[in-house]
Amino acid sequence: MNKSIIQPLTDRVVVRADLKEEKSNGGIIIPDIAKEIPHRGTVMAVGKGKKDEPMTVKVVDVVLYGKFSGT
Repeated sequence: MNKSIIQPLTDRVVVRADLKEEKSNGGIIIPDIAKEIPHRGTVMAVGKGKKDEPMTVKVVDVVLYGKFSGT
């Protein structure tokens, strides 16, 4: 994978959301935004971690996160 231009600070990560749309039996498309499930994404960049706590995730790891975790 290409080296990211973005370098997060300390214990931050950059995650690309894996958005998929699903269809109901009636043909209605239900986007992930409307569902209340943990979201899934791929880690694109990782910070260096805190002084005493190294980062446990690495680039290309798949992670689950809450809807408003990063805001």
